[in-house]
Amino acid sequence: PAGAPGSDAPLAARSVGQDAVTATPLGVAGLIALAAADGNAPLPRVDRDRAIALRAVLPAPQAHRLRDALLAVVQRGTAARAFADNPHRDRILGKTGSAQRVDRNGLKRTDAWFAGAILPPEGVDEDPMVVVALLPGGGLGGGKAAEAVDQFSRDLVAARGW
Repeated sequence: PAGAPGSDAPLAARSVGQDAVTATPLGVAGLIALAAADGNAPLPRVDRDRAIALRAVLPAPQAHRLRDALLAVVQRGTAARAFADNPHRDRILGKTGSAQRVDRNGLKRTDAWFAGAILPPEGVDEDPMVVVALLPGGGLGGGKAAEAVDQFSRDLVAARGW
């Protein structure tokens, strides 16, 4: 029980993004971008023809550990069901999420989100694509939001010829 002396319930709640932990899907996407770019933060750009500038933020070994964890989310974690038959799931990083809130009518809602990255195949000199799906009232992030990114990743791979 959360109120028991020495309870780990608050720590457990924070470790899965509940309690006092706050994060936005866009913030998580920034972390995923670090993992996809070997610890380098891509600076925003508007012109697609302009090269992406990078700033080293996270040492490469730590970025690779983060990448492995985000790959595991898609391959055998909370998004595994959504990506189960995706032939490119070995190149998709992800983090599921959900946020509980009360809407303007006083009803409790759970918003679903999924932030991820689609990596180009080995030997292809293109940038990874970082994506976020946010579905208000969509339930748990491993469900509908991850399914939306699964479909988007398939369309992206087809469009890019990967």
